[in-house]
Amino acid sequence: MSNILESIDLEDTDSNSLKKEAKKMARKKNKETFKKPTHLFMHEKCLTAIPKPKNATHIVYAYYHNNHISYLENFDLFYNVTHLHLQWNKIEKIGGLEKVHKLKKLYLGNNKISVVENLENLKHLEEFHIEKQNIDGPDGLCFDPRTMAFLGGSLRILNVSENKLTDMIWVKPLRKLEVLIAKKNKLEDYQSVADDMCTLISLVDVNFTGNPMSKKHRYKETIIARCAQLRVLDGVVIHDTSKSFLQSFDRKIRLRQLNDKHKHEMNRQGLDEFFDLNMLPGPRAQSALSIAEYSNQKPRITAIDSTYTFMPRAFWRTRPTQTPVKATAPPMEPPPQVKQPSDSNQQVLKGILKKPMPMKYLPKVAFYLSGDIKEVCFLEPLVFHREFVAKNVPVVLRGGCAGWPATKKWNARYFREKLANKNVTVAITPNGLADGITSDDTGVEYFVTPYEVDMPMPEFLDSLDAKIDKYITYIQRQNSNLTEDFKELLGDVEQEVPFASQAFNKKPDAVNFWMGDERAVTSMHKDPYENIYCVIDGHKDFILIPPTDLPYVPYKRYPQAEFRIIDTQWHIIPNTGQIECQGIDSTKDIGIPWICIDPLKPDYAKYPEFKKANAFKVRVNKGDCLYLPSLWFHHVTQSHGCIAVNYWYDMEFDIKYCYFKMLESLCAKY
Repeated sequence: MSNILESIDLEDTDSNSLKKEAKKMARKKNKETFKKPTHLFMHEKCLTAIPKPKNATHIVYAYYHNNHISYLENFDLFYNVTHLHLQWNKIEKIGGLEKVHKLKKLYLGNNKISVVENLENLKHLEEFHIEKQNIDGPDGLCFDPRTMAFLGGSLRILNVSENKLTDMIWVKPLRKLEVLIAKKNKLEDYQSVADDMCTLISLVDVNFTGNPMSKKHRYKETIIARCAQLRVLDGVVIHDTSKSFLQSFDRKIRLRQLNDKHKHEMNRQGLDEFFDLNMLPGPRAQSALSIAEYSNQKPRITAIDSTYTFMPRAFWRTRPTQTPVKATAPPMEPPPQVKQPSDSNQQVLKGILKKPMPMKYLPKVAFYLSGDIKEVCFLEPLVFHREFVAKNVPVVLRGGCAGWPATKKWNARYFREKLANKNVTVAITPNGLADGITSDDTGVEYFVTPYEVDMPMPEFLDSLDAKIDKYITYIQRQNSNLTEDFKELLGDVEQEVPFASQAFNKKPDAVNFWMGDERAVTSMHKDPYENIYCVIDGHKDFILIPPTDLPYVPYKRYPQAEFRIIDTQWHIIPNTGQIECQGIDSTKDIGIPWICIDPLKPDYAKYPEFKKANAFKVRVNKGDCLYLPSLWFHHVTQSHGCIAVNYWYDMEFDIKYCYFKMLESLCAKY
C-alpha cells in the first residue's frame, strides 16, 4: 500500500511541475507577441518620403537606406533612436532631426547634400558618416561653423571621403574627434592640413589615402610631426621612436624658419627695425648724457647702448626743441704732447704690447684639429665623452660594428630571401643628387628632392645590378626607417650604440637604413644630431668641415622642386609653396638655404674663401663606425651597393650651439 501512495504522490508532483512550465512558456510567448519593436527596417522599399511609423517612441535602430528619399520629415516622435541609416538616397538638405536628441550614429553617405547644417540639437552624436555627397556636382561639401561648434563636444568618428574637399580648416572645432576618414578628396597643401589638425588633442587615427598631398614629399613626416597624439596614419601604425624623432626634427625646422622670418640685417637699418620691434616708441638721443638736459630727476628705467638712449615716457611731452650746435672744425695738426715726468724707479711691465701683434707674425693653427681624424679600436663612454663629444670632434672606431650579425648576413642574396615580399620606399634621381642642387633645362637652379616610389625589395636590388642610365636608386628615408620599415632586420643590429647611449645619457631618436647606387651622392650639409654612422657592407667616403669654418662655406637660397617621371622623361617640378621670409631684400629671402659648392669640384674662382676651410677626408670601411658630431658639414659618397645604419641622438643646445648661432648672425648666413 505504501508503494502505491508514493507513486501517486510522484505523479502529482510531476503534473504540477509540467503545469508550471506550461504557464511560463505561455507568458513568454505572450510577451514576445505583444513586445513593441525596437528595430525599424524600411530599407530597399522604393520610398520617396518617410512615412509616420507606429510606436515610433520605441524605435532605437531605424534603417531607411537604399530608397529614393529626397527630404527628411516625420522624425518628431523618434525620441529614442540612437542609430539612423539614411545612406544611398537622394537627400539634398539636412533637416527635421531636431527632436532626435539621443542619436549617436548618423549615416548619410551617397546623397546630394551640399552643406552640413541643422545638427545643433544632436548633443550625443558620436559617429557621423557623410561620404560621397553630390558626386556629379562641381562643388565640394561645405560645413556650417555653428553646427561644427556644437558637434565638437561629442563627435568622435567622422567620415568625409570623396567630397572634393580642398581644406580642413572646418575641422578645428571638433575637439573630441578621434577618427577622421577623408579619403579621395582634393587636399593638396599638407602643411595647412597639419596645422589645422594640430589642435585636435584627441585625434589618434586619420586617413588621407587618395588625396594629391599624400603623394608629396615629406607628407607623412609633416602630419606625424604636427599631430603629436596621432597613432595611425593612412592605416599604418606610427612607431613611437619615429614619432619622437619627426616631432623633434619638425620643431627645429619651424624654429629656424621663424628665426629667418624675423631676422634683421646686420646694419643700421636692421638695427632700427630691431629697436622699433622690441622697444617702446619714443624720441632717441645720440648719447646717454642727453637725458640730463631735460630733467633733474633720475629716470627709473633707461635702455642705453652704444648708439641709442631711450627716454622714459615722462620726458616726451616736456622735452624742448634741441637747438643745433655749430660744428667746430678739427685742428690741422695734433696738439703737442705734454711730457710726463719719468720715474726712474718705475718698473717696466713686461709682456704688455702697445699695439696688437700683426697677423702675419701669429702662427697658423687649425682651430679644431691639428691633423687627420683620429682612429681608435675601442671606446669607453667616459673617454668618448671627454675626448670627442665635449670637444665636438669626430672619431673613427675601427671594427666598432664588426661583431654584429648584419656584417656577415646583409647582402643582396640575403635581402632577396628575407625581404622577398617586402615593399620599400626608394628615392630615384637621374643624377644621384637627392636633396641637392640641380639645374633645369633653362639653367635655373633648384633644391630638388627625389622622386619616391614604393617597390618590392627584389625590384630595387635588380635596379642596383642593372645600373640603368639616369635611373639611380637609393634607400635613404630618414624617419627611423630601420625600426619603421625594416623590422625584419632589427635582430641583426644593435638597437642602440651602448657607449654612445651612455655618453649622451639618452636613447637614439632615429635609426636609419641606407643602401644604394655608387652614383648616389649626399651633398654637403649639416644635421642638428649627434650621429653614429656604421657601415655594414662596402665603404663610405666622408668629407668633413668643422662648424667653426662656417664663414668660408658659401650658402645660397634656392627655390624648391622635386624630380618627376612624366612619359618616361625626367622633369623638375617646382613646388607651389615656397619658404618666404620678410626681410630687407625680398628677392634674397625666398627659397631654402643650401651650400652652393661641390667639395669634390670646388669653384675657387667663384668662391675663393672656400680655400680657407679645413676639409678632412676619411673612409669608413665595412665594420667601422664614425662619430659625426652635430653641426659638422659633411659630404658622402659610397661604393656600389653599400649598406649602412646610422643612429641619430638629439644634440644638446649648449654653448656650442650658441656659438654656432652667433657665427650665423655675424656671417649673415641663410
